[in-house]
Amino acid sequence: MKIQRLHFQLTPLLDLLLIVIFAQYLDVQQTADQQSESVTAQVAAERAEMDTQLSRKLDELEQRSQTTLVVEGELSQRKAELERQIQKLAEDRAELEARQRTAGNLLAKLFDVPQEVIAEVFRPREPPGVPQTAEEVQRLKDQLERLANDKGREIVEFLLTYDELRKRADIWSVHIRETGEIVLKAGEWSNVIRAKTPDEFASKIFTNYKTLPQPKNLVVVLVSYGDARADARNAVLKGLPMALKEMRDDRLGRTQFEYAILGFDPGDGPTVP
Repeated sequence: MKIQRLHFQLTPLLDLLLIVIFAQYLDVQQTADQQSESVTAQVAAERAEMDTQLSRKLDELEQRSQTTLVVEGELSQRKAELERQIQKLAEDRAELEARQRTAGNLLAKLFDVPQEVIAEVFRPREPPGVPQTAEEVQRLKDQLERLANDKGREIVEFLLTYDELRKRADIWSVHIRETGEIVLKAGEWSNVIRAKTPDEFASKIFTNYKTLPQPKNLVVVLVSYGDARADARNAVLKGLPMALKEMRDDRLGRTQFEYAILGFDPGDGPTVP
């Protein structure tokens, strides 16, 4: 029996093996690349989300910072405004006391009234709810000793009826209602005006003054107010001296104009006969 030999061609087998191995390598490499791209995309998305959140938080912090600055600015402005109001009240009080002393000295010279009585005359009237005593007084000379025990407003109202004072001076009154209306009175004449600023009040009261008869050598203006706003009181208290100066100039110094602040009065001010 003849033995047959098998012959193998190794080169084609090696080529095939290399092809298979290379194909597997390419598959693995492609898979790795896909996974890497997926991870990279996921990381990029997460980073973008974190950047968005960080930006949002920074915006919120910036808004809160701006709000804080605005609030601090408003508080600073309010503090400054309160300080200005306190300073203004102190100045108004000092001016009021000075005007009261001037008016008191004037009354003292006219009637030889004791200084303690004058001090009581110009004491501001108490707010509503505080009882007020009222006495009917007929003549100043006979009852000066009783006037020292009366309230300031009663003394003023009594003096307004005294013939000797009316012979020497004109008595006008300015009263600020709680509605902001300003009541002007001079004898039987009266008028109601409104004014938001001192300049406006000074202009209007001077215009009304020009319609009145020629005044005496002395004019005393009594100022009172109800539960009026501070700006309305300020218009009168700051504008009245301006108006009186203009009146003095208009009269070429022949008439002396003085004023006294009586303070709170829930009515329309003292009755001017």
